[in-house]
Amino acid sequence: MELYSFDLSSQQEEIAKKIYNESLVFDGLGNWGTLDNINSVDGIISGGINAMNVTINVSKHDFNKAIDRVIKYKKIIKDNSDKLVLVNTIEDFKKAKNEKKLAIVFLFQDSVAIGNNLEYLDVFHKLDVKVIQLAYNDQNFIGSGCCELFYSKLTNFGREVVRRMNELGMVIDLSHCSEETTLDAIEVSKVSVNFSGVVKRKSIYI
Repeated sequence: MELYSFDLSSQQEEIAKKIYNESLVFDGLGNWGTLDNINSVDGIISGGINAMNVTINVSKHDFNKAIDRVIKYKKIIKDNSDKLVLVNTIEDFKKAKNEKKLAIVFLFQDSVAIGNNLEYLDVFHKLDVKVIQLAYNDQNFIGSGCCELFYSKLTNFGREVVRRMNELGMVIDLSHCSEETTLDAIEVSKVSVNFSGVVKRKSIYI
């Protein structure tokens, strides 16, 4: 069934196919629970998505719970290797596209699992977590979220986290952070940052 018709000519269709074949179509924030319903993956792949950030941990999960969730989703990917590829290097994106599979990037929405221990960040990096949101709405050891009563910049520990994430090659996600924490993280980070979801400027959600 055709959902959308763009009334392209045959020549334009060929150009569009060429662009798609040469591109990586990346979903920056897949639906929560995507990997829990493995049957949904077929639809995602057939829809032309090549790769996806998948949230595997949220603010209510501490270090131990986060480890459990990494183990859970690594197993799901391993058990469904005919459909999924866990991203560890850039080559994994290419592998997934060539094999018509979905490349999965592990995302933490909030850094609560790190607590105030920088070594925990290294642990998650070794477990293939590639993207971490610094704060999810609330204050934590790193910075403030967009729903706090009082907004703040990065904490001293937060600055250490940003610098260490730069060193490890982890993506800094500033969705759900306060404007103050967001701007401070952008200034401290030596590389580009990411916004996968909600951004709040003053009282307006974008």
